[in-house]
Amino acid sequence: AGHAPLPETVSFRDALRLRLVLPTRQHGLRGILDSFASGEGLDLVCAHEVDSIAAIVRLVERGNGLATLLPRIAVRNRIGAGALHAHRVVRPALTRQVARIRTLSSPSAASSTATRLSSSGWHRGISVWVCFAA
Repeated sequence: AGHAPLPETVSFRDALRLRLVLPTRQHGLRGILDSFASGEGLDLVCAHEVDSIAAIVRLVERGNGLATLLPRIAVRNRIGAGALHAHRVVRPALTRQVARIRTLSSPSAASSTATRLSSSGWHRGISVWVCFAA
């Protein structure tokens, strides 16, 4: 598939050495990845930028030595089908902020809650995995 065998877990530094297909800088996931890279003093360089997660998965499934960093939930069906391999990214563990907001009384209440959550720095929820063609 174009990659040397990887261990079950991969450091973020090692994941960034792969030929990555990632969303463009306008995508929320890319902002999180850029933030983690900057915090670790690393450069995030990618081979291709694509904003469609489905298109990223299709490119990676073709092989050609490409990999991606995506939440496992986004690729679990393709992993189950044997089309992709996935390895959990550790050191640091990458997680994506997940929040569920619903309006109890008015639209402004939901907006206020969203502002508090997004400014709180809460980053727990969906972990990010490095994926490549099986």
